[in-house]
Amino acid sequence: MARRVETRKLTNAEFAQRCAYLAKVTAAWAGDMLTLPEEHHTPVRVETVAMFTAEIRGWLDRLEQQVSPAPAHKEQAE
Repeated sequence: MARRVETRKLTNAEFAQRCAYLAKVTAAWAGDMLTLPEEHHTPVRVETVAMFTAEIRGWLDRLEQQVSPAPAHKEQAE
């Protein structure tokens, strides 16, 4: 008999909160990059992109972990 895979619970409101937080974080990065008008046309540093992607990827990884299937429990032999 097939067992249903249980997932961890995350409500719509909690998901929306995570999305809003990510929007805030990315907006802060954008704002920081636009602080000095004289640098608007300067090429972005590779290190800056790496720091940004690492931070966002970390948040996305945590989000995925929150809704990933729970570890399966081994059934005892009958």
